[in-house]
Amino acid sequence: MNLIVGSDGSVRDIEVVKSPNEELTKEITASAKNWNFAPATFQGRNAAVKIRVLLQFPAVGEPIVMIRPWRSSWADPAELQKLFVEANQALGRRDYQHAVALSRQLLALEPLYQRIRLALGASLVELRQYDEAEAVLQEEIKLEPKSPFAYNTLGWAYQRHYKYDEAITEFKKQIEITPEAFDPHANLGVLLCSRKRCGEAVPELEKSLALSPGQSRTLLSEGECDIDLGNTDKGISEMEQAASKAAASGSWDEAAYRLAEDDVELDKALKWSQMAITIDSAYLQNLSLDHATPTQMSKVNTLTNYWDTLGWVYFRMGSNDRALSYVDAAWRMHPTPTKGDHLGEIYEKLGRREDAIHAYAMAVVSAGLSKRGASSPEDLAEARNRLTKLLGQGADVAALIERGRPDLDALRSVTVENPAKRVGSADFIIKVVGNTTMDVRQIAGDATFAPFSEVLRKSPLPLHIPAESEVEILRRGTLSCIEEATDCRFTLLGTEDAAEIATREADTAKAISKF
Repeated sequence: MNLIVGSDGSVRDIEVVKSPNEELTKEITASAKNWNFAPATFQGRNAAVKIRVLLQFPAVGEPIVMIRPWRSSWADPAELQKLFVEANQALGRRDYQHAVALSRQLLALEPLYQRIRLALGASLVELRQYDEAEAVLQEEIKLEPKSPFAYNTLGWAYQRHYKYDEAITEFKKQIEITPEAFDPHANLGVLLCSRKRCGEAVPELEKSLALSPGQSRTLLSEGECDIDLGNTDKGISEMEQAASKAAASGSWDEAAYRLAEDDVELDKALKWSQMAITIDSAYLQNLSLDHATPTQMSKVNTLTNYWDTLGWVYFRMGSNDRALSYVDAAWRMHPTPTKGDHLGEIYEKLGRREDAIHAYAMAVVSAGLSKRGASSPEDLAEARNRLTKLLGQGADVAALIERGRPDLDALRSVTVENPAKRVGSADFIIKVVGNTTMDVRQIAGDATFAPFSEVLRKSPLPLHIPAESEVEILRRGTLSCIEEATDCRFTLLGTEDAAEIATREADTAKAISKF
């Protein structure tokens, strides 16, 4: 509606521009006549001003009132609503780049449009643009201080950014506003559990499960807390129930990893870890390079995490050679501080001190590989502390870590002969079974690089698969040839980067196909 706020703050000349029905129009008009504003001022005197008021009645939460200058936006409300729906749909299908683009398009048309910042903030979190996500969600809270969702989403952003205290604060604020919503209780309980604050976590987890029974993530954390509090049998039962309910590889893997970390029921942890790998491996059968999908690339990435879990279970069981096979493969395909720290511990157990030092140094370096977000401070501290302890007092830890940078790059790169003296670059996708390169296909870059597919297939590439695994794997890499060098350099992408690039390329192709 448009209306005039008089110089005394009272309302007059109410004009309903758009309404879903006559009954609502009458009710809102009657209500608006009783509104009172702090009057506007002009040159030190109270003045009348024309404003536009938008009222929305969501299915959940209080009505939303947005007040702005008259004609602040010429956008068709139907167009704004369409963008809002499409942005949330893109978020729902994990098309985060598209969700961000649509959200920003809407905000460019209507900067005060509420709740679109929830989709924008959540998408930015998934893209690991944490600072921007936090700023966007803080703006949303200013627009809607009693939001039924914003504090929870901001808490999630803080948690993903490893700002745990800030996350706890935001989850608690959401609980104050929406005490009967299960999500903030679950998020707070799971976070407190991960911080080993089980005395505080359990009441929140129980409240969440009472409001919404059967949440696997919440039940998994409750099981971990019960184990930590000495209720081992109850905790294991809850974790198994949680993983069974979810029927997802990630739940089995997380349950297995938590048992391995607590060093309890390792036979069960082994079974659960192998189940997670079996589930994901089903997506990686009879792979075709002509029809490789982002999902398959993503499954390769998650598989590296599952290999790390299985290796860690073997390590806890004392099977160090098997542990090394899985953790080393996981580390080389997707280097992270956690995997590097695990690798260093295995080397230490095997009495390979120099290899352990090397692994810890590279683990610290690996935290800086991703420009999309920070690494866990605990993981970094653990690797750095173990490295310092191994080196002893007076050692130049910083210099050793610096030397780990080229070593980490070398793990993923090889030289390739360039008899034709080509100059340029191209991307290739590789199918691997065991440690054998089965097929190579160029997928981007200089078209004259096509003959390198066969060269790469015959080259000893830096591919490492666990000895016991026969799963088919997709890897992606870039071949670079410069004029000054006699050979080319082929560098494998980390599996996480490869999955994200494949997703972006698929989204771009989808968008182009619409025109």
